[in-house]
Amino acid sequence: MSFKQDTPDGETIRFGMQPVKTLLLETPEAILSLWLQAGLPKLAPLGHLAQRFGVSVETMSKPQLEKRLLSCLPDVQAAETLRHQGVVAILKKTYAQSSPASMTFETLCEQFRATLTAKNHALVIVLDGVTDPRNVGAILRVAEGAGALAVVIPKHGSATHGPIMSKASAGADITMPLVTVTNVTRALEALKKMGGWVVAADCSDGAQMVHSLTFPSGCILLMGSEGRGIRRLVAEQADFRVKIPMLGQMASLNVSVACGILAYQWVSSVLVSAGSTELNTKELNTK
Repeated sequence: MSFKQDTPDGETIRFGMQPVKTLLLETPEAILSLWLQAGLPKLAPLGHLAQRFGVSVETMSKPQLEKRLLSCLPDVQAAETLRHQGVVAILKKTYAQSSPASMTFETLCEQFRATLTAKNHALVIVLDGVTDPRNVGAILRVAEGAGALAVVIPKHGSATHGPIMSKASAGADITMPLVTVTNVTRALEALKKMGGWVVAADCSDGAQMVHSLTFPSGCILLMGSEGRGIRRLVAEQADFRVKIPMLGQMASLNVSVACGILAYQWVSSVLVSAGSTELNTKELNTK
């Protein structure tokens, strides 16, 4: 690949060992080429895997690799390039513009109702105003682990999918649908009509402690931004408002950490309702 003729950008770049490995294993046809840092034996398996799938591999020094990354990514992302772990995947434009795990909101609603009917449990995570791609990426990883159907974000006022989000998700963005909606309030209303109940994270005095709630089997977990929380009109859709006990001096947790705690409280509820302390992850996974 000629770097001058086909310059990648923030939309077509993914870096980090786990995100790139996941891409190679799940959708190798999405990758145009692979850049590898020379002198790192741990990257050899990735290079062999790429060649097995017919992906072009280019090896270069660390300074060359970082110079290319810095020239491709916006300045705001420059510091993150130092965490590339020596591997960069260049995606084909057609794949970069739509996630391999893309899903329409209408399809999500149908899957939510069908899954709840068939398995008696379903989880969707909805984010309102979470703008840091690292947080959204970490939440995608949480969602994948907890067997969620999808993560829903608003079209405006949210982080956009790109290399930073992908790196933070450890590759979960490849398999976990990130569904974009125009109106979060209407999206919640639609999911509630499919049998879901909205559980909102809320630090206020009126919220109940998370351990006192019996989570609904059809759960729509609503998380807001760390600064302003959930917007008022969106928060009005909540059926339950829960908070995490804070025993130290800090008033709250990072949104991705809080989301992980709440999501696995739901998982625990599913385990209890299943009458078992162990549940095969394939049985729990609702995708």
